[in-house]
Amino acid sequence: MSPSPLAKDYRLEKMPEVLSAVLAEEIIHFWVSEGALQPEVARARVGEVYAVARHLPSAAIAGVCTIKPIFIDSMQLVFFNYRGFVGKSHRSQQIISHLYLTTYDALNQAYTPGARPPQPVGLFLDIESDWLKQRKGAVWKEGRGLTFIGLKPNGNHIRIAYFEGAILEV
Repeated sequence: MSPSPLAKDYRLEKMPEVLSAVLAEEIIHFWVSEGALQPEVARARVGEVYAVARHLPSAAIAGVCTIKPIFIDSMQLVFFNYRGFVGKSHRSQQIISHLYLTTYDALNQAYTPGARPPQPVGLFLDIESDWLKQRKGAVWKEGRGLTFIGLKPNGNHIRIAYFEGAILEV
């Protein structure tokens, strides 16, 4: 199942493993100018960028998602920590959903159950959005089985989505 088409004025671009200096600076500027990240945090995170949504008429970055393998101690598993951000003037459920679903689908397709060394078994999300936190379903089927697993002390929701055939080596 692929995500619904992105609005005609937007295009999703999967990023190369190593970003050019120009593209890295463009992404850093986007985060900082939107107030999403401080410059030092943006510089540290830019190497984790997986995909960018662009507004075609202006060629401006509209949204960015990052992934980074993280070990979840309480689960004894490695997931990709997924983060997504859409700029204020482009903010829509469609863009953030498209970034997430496209990223999940690509990583799910690349996942090999039982691979050595073990791969991340899915996506881990720390959900800050008040709008998304209002959704009460335990499992979001349209989110590739994105499942509520708890709350952080700051009230953020924690959700995970396993890849198909995920092998839990605990």
